[in-house]
Amino acid sequence: MSNSKLVQYTRFVPACSKMHNKKNIKITPHHMAGDLSLETCGKVLIDSNCSTNYAIDSEGRIGLYVDEGDRSWASDNKKNDGQAVTIEVANDELGGDWHVSDQALNALVDLCVDICIRNGIDELVYTGDKSGNLTRHNMFTATSCPGPYLQSKFPWIAEQVNQRLNIKSSYSKDLIGDYKVQAVGGLNLRAGASTNNSVIETLDNGSTVWFDGYHIGSWYHVKTRSGKTGYCVKDYLKKEPDKMSEHFSDVPKKAWYAKSVDYCKENGLMSGVGGGKFAPNRPMTRAEAAAVFAKLHSMIEEGKNK
Repeated sequence: MSNSKLVQYTRFVPACSKMHNKKNIKITPHHMAGDLSLETCGKVLIDSNCSTNYAIDSEGRIGLYVDEGDRSWASDNKKNDGQAVTIEVANDELGGDWHVSDQALNALVDLCVDICIRNGIDELVYTGDKSGNLTRHNMFTATSCPGPYLQSKFPWIAEQVNQRLNIKSSYSKDLIGDYKVQAVGGLNLRAGASTNNSVIETLDNGSTVWFDGYHIGSWYHVKTRSGKTGYCVKDYLKKEPDKMSEHFSDVPKKAWYAKSVDYCKENGLMSGVGGGKFAPNRPMTRAEAAAVFAKLHSMIEEGKNK
């Protein structure tokens, strides 16, 4: 089973139940009852012997802690968590309504859409009780989680996700990337894919946004540098060329493995296949693997002798 590619931080925690053939048909958002970073969240999960599949911080960053194919220990209900993807969401205000930032809320919608598409969930249904597939922690035990503010947003979350799911067939992987705004008077970032939707922000001419591949007609779903998400008309967006590694012309700088490739090159572990290329998808031969291990061993021994 795959995990979300929206993840920006990964720290697998031991408190979970390994499962075979788990079928995810539900999503259960929780609140952290704190404004934790993804890194701190991982430490807290380990110390408290509990877990979640994902977490979202107040900046909208997404972390992975338990594989989607395994049951997290999150909702005090084995049946729910055995068929749900659980998500902890940070609070940018402590106490009261336990407010959640717009960046975190928008990231939650993005993640829910991604979960639904990959797991074949055609519609996210919030009924206010256990019969729906958008469930809450306080449906299963006496707790204030997910907090008054986030709980009030559950109908809106389902609405936003389902609006996006209607564009499931309108996904263009080849178009994903950075886009530059080309509109002299600025470009409106809207809450939905029409001019009837409210304006979230007016983007400056020349500013850059990230297009995630989802679109409704001529409306692209984008994310700004500040973490806000919404829709823009594609006619005013121009795709930026992918920036490549300083060492290899076939390794994009934004690739998840780019820093590791650069490290290997700079430390003499790998030099690529020639012609300024690394061929990241080419299988490694046994001889190449042996050479890397030998170099690593030499580096370790040199470190011991210093």
